[in-house]
Amino acid sequence: MSETKDPKIYEQKKELGMEMLQHCKGLPLAITVLAGLLARKDTVDEWNAMHKNVYAYIRRGTDLGPDYIGEGYEGVSWLLELSYDNLPYYLKLCFLYLAQFPEDYEIPVSTLTKLWMAEGFISSASAEVMEDVSYRCLRELVGRCMVQVGKNGSSKKIKTCHLHDLMRDLCMLKAKEGNFVHIINYSIASGAKETPNGRVRRLAIYLDKMVDTYGRGKDENYGHVRSLLYFVPKFSDLDSKVTKNLVRSLLRNFTMLRVLKFEGMDVRKSKLPDEIGNLVHLRFLSVRGSVIRVVPSSIANLVCFQTLDLRTLWGTKIPNGNVFSKMEKLRHIYLPRFQSAREKRLLFATEAVNLQTVVNIYIQASSDLDDFVKLTNLRKLGVIIFDGGEKKEKGTNIIFKHLQSLSVNSWLEDLAIPWNIVLTCPNIYKLHLEGRIAELPKDLLCLTNLTKLTLIRFGNLKEDHIKVLQKLPSLRMLFAIVGIFPASLVCSEGGFPFLECLYLYYLSELKEWKVEKGAMPSLCRLQIGHCLGLEAIPDGLQHITTLKKLIIEMTRPEFCRRLGEGGEDFYKIQHVQSVIITNILPNHPR
Repeated sequence: MSETKDPKIYEQKKELGMEMLQHCKGLPLAITVLAGLLARKDTVDEWNAMHKNVYAYIRRGTDLGPDYIGEGYEGVSWLLELSYDNLPYYLKLCFLYLAQFPEDYEIPVSTLTKLWMAEGFISSASAEVMEDVSYRCLRELVGRCMVQVGKNGSSKKIKTCHLHDLMRDLCMLKAKEGNFVHIINYSIASGAKETPNGRVRRLAIYLDKMVDTYGRGKDENYGHVRSLLYFVPKFSDLDSKVTKNLVRSLLRNFTMLRVLKFEGMDVRKSKLPDEIGNLVHLRFLSVRGSVIRVVPSSIANLVCFQTLDLRTLWGTKIPNGNVFSKMEKLRHIYLPRFQSAREKRLLFATEAVNLQTVVNIYIQASSDLDDFVKLTNLRKLGVIIFDGGEKKEKGTNIIFKHLQSLSVNSWLEDLAIPWNIVLTCPNIYKLHLEGRIAELPKDLLCLTNLTKLTLIRFGNLKEDHIKVLQKLPSLRMLFAIVGIFPASLVCSEGGFPFLECLYLYYLSELKEWKVEKGAMPSLCRLQIGHCLGLEAIPDGLQHITTLKKLIIEMTRPEFCRRLGEGGEDFYKIQHVQSVIITNILPNHPR
């Protein structure tokens, strides 16, 4: 009889567990952490060892006092510290790295895993892809209840994560004890005055819009810093002079950088200085959301890049020629969406066999993607069609077998979406289309793995197009934003069988929506915004028992009144657990 099925063993574990549970003080996080630790202990001896350690950690936690982790939780600190001490070394590094992010910050997992890789925390001795190893580390931290999940993506993978307040306190304490990171916080007066205990290799700077400038203090020396992360408040109006000083400072003082996150900054009327090419150790550079006019050609010197994110705002001129051709270690490259110079193709290092992400590459025809077929590790591709995307092309034998995510944008040139590119990617699960849809081929149904579809500025969808969409076999998320649906939209019985999330925004011609019984049987979330022609929500919603959340925003008052308790449409949504109606528009002629 196995130990887990032995009644005596079960009773012994139960008794030990109940005794340990008493010291969690009813705190859900502590109970969850304890459960996560015990889930990895199989034998009674291991449970006994945990039991003994628990009391040791209780004494330590009690002795530390309320300043350690918060008043009233002194006796729980032992459990949080025990969970940290049980981490293998590489996971301790990954966990401590989270101390750099501000409180209540939703951390994008895609960025976090790339940062871990650039820092050298992640290694892959086998054939397993480093990105997968990095994501597995996050999953393990989640499984140990050290990190909490924020949002999940369309493929059910974790999209954002964060730390519980108590766990963040522990993370900050351990990071400070080990001199792992130094934080300069300009949003509080005392933050900027704090100095590290010794040579710190990671620096996180929280900027505030009131800060006049940033530069080294007289006694500060950050020449040994390897990682520099800037955090700017959302919708910040930092003066461009401030960010110019920041740029000068980081290029002059931080020459050993491996990681630089410089997002949401304004370097208007200027370019990234040529000196950026001196940061030859850079593995990760992100200027996403910044206003940068020109990227200098000296960026070609940065041959250690793993991740390069140039998704700046407005127009950005990027160097011509084979500026990326020497970046053999490149894995992820995000180009500016609005480029001042449009080359037919951008050349990448043919040795960059690990290239997985290429976003915002300008092409004229699908033949411009011939070279990309050689990139057998490519997972995500974003193309922008210009000058000739509508021209008829000869058939192609190109197949992107490994591609998981595809984005096609033809809106800038008002060209129809070229379906020959889409249909060369049979295994994608995520498809983003921005531009006019002249047709919706039935061959789209061959995309059997497609779970998320986004349509933006798509022009006029016809009834036949809707019939194709609702037959997609695996579709779980559908976003329709700024376009024209049929005036009378019909979701047929059995249509959208696995759809869980539906977003309808700025659909100007939509007036009537019918949902037949048996349509959208899996729908959980429905969001409708600025569909001013829509007279009422469909009767069929009352039959969708899975619907948990309904959000209505930017809609006419009379539409909203019908949904209120006692309104003529209330019966359609009375079973929905959460109904949010917000940003009601004033009355105006339709």
